[in-house]
Amino acid sequence: MHNAIKRALMIAALGSMLGGCGSYAPGRAAGTATGLVSHQLCSAVFVSGLDPEQFYREAIEPMLSPGGFLFSHTVDRERGQVTARVAA
Repeated sequence: MHNAIKRALMIAALGSMLGGCGSYAPGRAAGTATGLVSHQLCSAVFVSGLDPEQFYREAIEPMLSPGGFLFSHTVDRERGQVTARVAA
């Protein structure tokens, strides 16, 4: 799939997820986005064995563009846990 089309589909999907939060509340939208980040990273790291930083840069950050820089995450391999935060 062409990268521009793939990116447009990802942005549309993220927009529909955030738009589906009922009445708009920034906290709820941020929670949806951080849930997406943590879930995708958890699957990539603990199921697929991928490098978390590379996966974030290549697969997640483009979906969050242009606001991807606002997100941060930590991967706790000992606990098998991923935490994502927005504007923190």
